[in-house]
Amino acid sequence: MNFFENRPTKDALYYFGLICSIPHPSGHEQKLAEKIISLANEHGLPARMDNAGNVRIDRPAAPGYENAPSIILQGHIDMVPKAAAGKEFDFETQPLELIEENGILRANGTTLGADDGAGAACILALLFDPEVKTGALAGLFTVQEETGLVGANNLDPEMLAGDWLLNLDAGTFHEFCIGCAGGARLSFEIPLNRTAAPAGTCYTVKLRGLKGGHSGTTIHEKRGNALILLAQFLQKMSVHALCSFNGGSADNAIPAEADAVIVTEKTPEELRNAAEQFREESAVTFNAPEEYHFEIVPAESSEKILDPVFTETFLRLAATVPNEVFDSDEELGIVKTSSNFASIHTAENLMVIHTSQRSLEDKQRQEITAGIKAHFAPLNGTATVTGEYPGWPANAETEPIKAVSEIHKQVYGNLPGVYAIHAGLETGAFAKKNPTLQIISFGPPEEDIHTEREWMDLAKFEEFNNFLRVIIEETAKQ
Repeated sequence: MNFFENRPTKDALYYFGLICSIPHPSGHEQKLAEKIISLANEHGLPARMDNAGNVRIDRPAAPGYENAPSIILQGHIDMVPKAAAGKEFDFETQPLELIEENGILRANGTTLGADDGAGAACILALLFDPEVKTGALAGLFTVQEETGLVGANNLDPEMLAGDWLLNLDAGTFHEFCIGCAGGARLSFEIPLNRTAAPAGTCYTVKLRGLKGGHSGTTIHEKRGNALILLAQFLQKMSVHALCSFNGGSADNAIPAEADAVIVTEKTPEELRNAAEQFREESAVTFNAPEEYHFEIVPAESSEKILDPVFTETFLRLAATVPNEVFDSDEELGIVKTSSNFASIHTAENLMVIHTSQRSLEDKQRQEITAGIKAHFAPLNGTATVTGEYPGWPANAETEPIKAVSEIHKQVYGNLPGVYAIHAGLETGAFAKKNPTLQIISFGPPEEDIHTEREWMDLAKFEEFNNFLRVIIEETAKQ
């Protein structure tokens, strides 16, 4: 059931509720895309889907507004599927369970998908509201943004026909983004050999309570990486009997949790005491939240463990992998180059490691990627670079930034800030495909994105939606 089904259909919250009612994790957006096309057909607007699954809806200029800039409103319709520990949830089949309390909207134990369902909802509301007077307006809905900008990178260039593009994925509307970093994912597939488990008891060591977050926008905040911390603890404990190591959920998220199954002759009390000591010592090395802790629980006995020599090498490398800000751009006031140790998943005969690198300069990002590749080379895995995407050069003198800044001043009494971001935005791919397109990025604010704590202030969402309408209508008048 649509959480906002009783709201008027011109209301952006109606469309956000509709989006949340249709499962749409990255790579599974087709049903939502088909629904968007169906809505366009109901409103008599032409819509089309390209081979990558992206959707464009066109709304003709209102009479008298034919000479206004042709504006594309763009957002992505996939979401990061992250559930809290212990929460059973199938993002491919279940609608999100929305909870509103005191004007705050969140999902029940999962990501909310306001990144970027909120932006997509505002676009739909504007496209389908006949009272909005504007020039030619298009809605562009892209797919698989969260898994390497797949939709944007494979977008049919004809779907970028227009003068201006307003990307609604920046999470702020009192500052406008005018540039972003490029990036790529570096993955390793490592074959595993197993041997007979030694004498001892099997335990699962769980690391919980880190803050996590977006690996671009929060990488400089030293929130702690669960994979590195767990590897450091196991290394300190001289663990040689490792059955599995798992953690992390998405390439663009800082891992907040990790688990390892070990075999040891130590008692549960000895393990818990050692874990508590490590927690206290490690908490001073990063911005550790109070919730940061370890859990030691009995596990089902295992007959096989990973080769002890491999385990020693793996823990050493995982504990010391460069995972940080390498360089900053002082003029723009942002991180320039960074790397994120994103996830580890262990199967019977295979370990898969994912990392991601970002930079405002492609050459520097490639150098860092090569360094991470060399770091993990002793594990004898197959390294693959995927999901490369270009940066978006910053320019504060475009027509849309000037026009929208002046409108912001009229509405709020002051000029907005402008900035570049250390994160991958689809705007880099758009600028490369259509160099004449003038682009800015802003959007409805949301908090704790890419975590199960993600939330949205409904009053601020409404304020953004109203501001966006003013932008569209005032731009057409001018």
